[in-house]
Amino acid sequence: MAKFLVLCLLAGQAFAAHNDMVLDIPFNSGLKGDHNEMCWERCFQVEDTETERFREIYDDFYRMGMEARRLKNMFGVNATALMLDTTLAEYHATAGIDLEDQADEIWMFQKNLAAIIAMLTGADNDHNPFFLYQFNEMAAITCDGFQCLDACEVDLLLTDEMDEIQTEMTSHKHGNVEAACGMAKRHLTTAVCDATIKNEMAIAILNSDVHFEHNIDSASSSSSSSSSSESWEHGQGPCYAHFDTRYAVGTHAAGWDEIKKFSSSAAHGFYVHDNEYTMKAAATLRQCLSTRCCPTGATYTWWDQTKNAGECYITTSHFGETETDYDEHDGED
Repeated sequence: MAKFLVLCLLAGQAFAAHNDMVLDIPFNSGLKGDHNEMCWERCFQVEDTETERFREIYDDFYRMGMEARRLKNMFGVNATALMLDTTLAEYHATAGIDLEDQADEIWMFQKNLAAIIAMLTGADNDHNPFFLYQFNEMAAITCDGFQCLDACEVDLLLTDEMDEIQTEMTSHKHGNVEAACGMAKRHLTTAVCDATIKNEMAIAILNSDVHFEHNIDSASSSSSSSSSSESWEHGQGPCYAHFDTRYAVGTHAAGWDEIKKFSSSAAHGFYVHDNEYTMKAAATLRQCLSTRCCPTGATYTWWDQTKNAGECYITTSHFGETETDYDEHDGED
């Protein structure tokens, strides 16, 4: 009996040691191991680490991403349009202002939030592919390379291929998110992904007020198959008409009224303060997520490590019904 207990103890110790080894995979391993954690979970396990100082804001980032994931699962989403507000008032380009008010820092913060959301929501070419858009006070922009994306490709494109944020004389005006929704619906309809696109979701990363047309004709229906003309006839904007599931994440000057107005009734919109602490936390978390979940090298072929913008397009109508080539895009070949 004693011998049996000793053997059981030794076996238990060996099993525990194996589990400890698997769960202690370095962040740069690029491996998920044979445990049940998602690749990004360890990035949030900050107890007794140097990133423990970010615990409170990491909790916010976690809830922000999990809300998008909840919506994806609850409503059977199998394609997500990620739309970034790229307009700021001229003041934010002024030399010598506080870091948290600088246009480049706010823009980087928005991109970090977008990357975190993409990672936590879950996206690849054959299940819930992401589509990437930008919008200013006049129009929306996308590129051929911004379609049918894995979360790691979203992260890569946000880093290298986006148009710069605008701080022009008219950039203080409301962002035209409706143009982004109109453009997104058209590209989602014609995209050739491995996934069967259905029940599309729109996620907007807002830095200030936006122009959003709600349903002003209660008798008309909101169908994901509505055409643009049907929407305008019934007094619906593209966002409301085309995307039954909508989720807004705001920062900087985006007000709760704007966040709630864009978000669908089942979505819990989110606001993240932009200051040096939250900006540093977002950059640190994104770096961990990228390293942990997006391995590089010839071995890893499940995401395109050379993804680029390709040909780019800009809308030419208020609601995004039409578009033309946009050779001035910073990511254009």
